[in-house]
Amino acid sequence: MYATLSVENVLKELRSSAQGLSFSEIEERRKQSGWNELPVKKKSALLMFVRQFNDALIYILIGALVLSLVSPYLEEGHMTKEGLLDATVILAILLLNAVLGFVQEYKAEEAIAMLQKLTAPRTRVRRDGKELIVPSRELVPGDIVIIEAGDRISADGRVRSESHLEINESSLTGESHTVDKMIDALPTEGSIAERRNMVFSGTIVTRGSAEIVITSIGLQTEIGKIAKLVSETEFPVTPLERRMRQLGKMLGIVVISLCVAVVGIGLFRGLSFFEMLLVGVSLAVSAVPEGLPAVVTVCLAMGVRRMVKKNALVRRLDALETLGSITVICSDKTGTITENRMKVVGSWVADSSNDEKLLARVLASCNRAKLPDLGDPTEVGLLEYAKTLGVEREEIEKEEVPFTSEEKYMQTKHGGVSYLKGAPEKIIALSTEVNAAEVHAKNEEFAKRGLRVLGAAIKEGGKTRFIGLVAMEDPPRVGVKEAILQAKAAGIRTIMITGDNIVTAQAIAREVGIDGEAMQGEELENSTIEELIIRLKKVSIFARVSPEHKLTILTALSKDGHIVAMSGDG
Repeated sequence: MYATLSVENVLKELRSSAQGLSFSEIEERRKQSGWNELPVKKKSALLMFVRQFNDALIYILIGALVLSLVSPYLEEGHMTKEGLLDATVILAILLLNAVLGFVQEYKAEEAIAMLQKLTAPRTRVRRDGKELIVPSRELVPGDIVIIEAGDRISADGRVRSESHLEINESSLTGESHTVDKMIDALPTEGSIAERRNMVFSGTIVTRGSAEIVITSIGLQTEIGKIAKLVSETEFPVTPLERRMRQLGKMLGIVVISLCVAVVGIGLFRGLSFFEMLLVGVSLAVSAVPEGLPAVVTVCLAMGVRRMVKKNALVRRLDALETLGSITVICSDKTGTITENRMKVVGSWVADSSNDEKLLARVLASCNRAKLPDLGDPTEVGLLEYAKTLGVEREEIEKEEVPFTSEEKYMQTKHGGVSYLKGAPEKIIALSTEVNAAEVHAKNEEFAKRGLRVLGAAIKEGGKTRFIGLVAMEDPPRVGVKEAILQAKAAGIRTIMITGDNIVTAQAIAREVGIDGEAMQGEELENSTIEELIIRLKKVSIFARVSPEHKLTILTALSKDGHIVAMSGDG
């Protein structure tokens, strides 16, 4: 809705102004919209402890405990040492099992809560004409927020004014390159990636600065909608829970059947009903494997300790066994399989009068980023490329043409010359000294490999000389290829899911060893779950997908009998 409105109409719709909201309005709006945070259900320690007893085998043990206390009175008329010992052992096992599970879950919840406190963000806002730094949870719709390079955005908003604003939206869209933002209203709302006059919670400013009008907070943001989708997902019982329930039911049926049979045989032989009832109760108590739940819990606790040593936080003990039962891993690409940074992986200079160091100098100097990681990931990658060649950047005297998605190139002045970098076709068009056919052929060669290509040129006097091309990619993380091979050897299939384009997705998949066909989000949207289950037999690469599509893929895999793990930040 707000993407199609002018800035003036957005302010009017939200009853705000360039001076921001008044302090009295803030409190009034908070009563209506609540806090800018995703709701987290605080778990009761008591309920957490009680839940440890929710298991079929535990129910049988509780039954055995009751029988151990009751049977001596039926048989002897008073509590015996044997009965008391049996009851004490069973009670100790029940408590040990519950305490181990509770301690692990409680520690995990405390660790997660501590991490959330450490990462609590703050935001720069304008209220009553004054600029303040406030906790991000206090934002309300209509607030005027000031953002700049390096900031993580804390709520969805409409761009009111901007200066060379570029944002990394990979956490929402899966696109590894940044998006340059604009002020003008759009003709249609479009997808998240197409809303270039909007900013979204959880994304990061890589370049420039801006003022935004907050339009949505908390669960109303795009990231909040994803959180709501996830919270509404029904979580099935784990494989271990399923097996333990089956074992408990089977034991219950077997024990009851044996007891009935023994009592029946005794009665048939003329023994008294009371005497046979005591025999049946004793048999039931002795047939229950009291130590099994404790043995399972101790084994899982030992596994959790091993995971902690590898810096993995496990919330519930039974989740550990589920990890060992998975048959499919669904993984994001950007930031999970890849490093979420751009790296030069190929270069080409136009003729013998140029060299790679000159190419690197142009690309590093016509550049606003700063090492180690401040700015557009592409520009940071170009600085790292120049550094590996021992090339120093030249300071910008004047930014003659800032990069925009309309212009598709950037031009900076350095003394008597200007440096240009941008889309190859744009740099070719601006060059007076260039073999266009040769450059186009090389550009196409890089592009077929799913690489992002940039061209560079030097302008001096009335001439613009084309220097060369660099090809970049978001490289795979170290160890990812080996991990995928290990998973494959263990019978676990890896499926890559990304919002990136299909050519880039296929190129990265080949590089890390993911085999299979590719499918795009648009095609997935037009498929039923049954059709998707069939396609998933061969498809291992999903491109241009939304968070909703990810849930559809997981649902289809689960319905096909797979135990699925999802890895990534998307």
